[in-house]
Amino acid sequence: MSAEREMVQRMTDHGITSLAQFYTSKIKYDPDQFAIDSAELRALLQERGFLS
Repeated sequence: MSAEREMVQRMTDHGITSLAQFYTSKIKYDPDQFAIDSAELRALLQERGFLS
């Protein structure tokens, strides 16, 4: 299956019917992953002295 077909299938499975829905979905921006990434970035910035 091509990458394009896989993405279309994932969108269909999640009930996504528009580009706007895609960009606000967990497929594109998973809030749980963003929380992890933000914590890691914050720790790095503190370690390097950019944050107190």
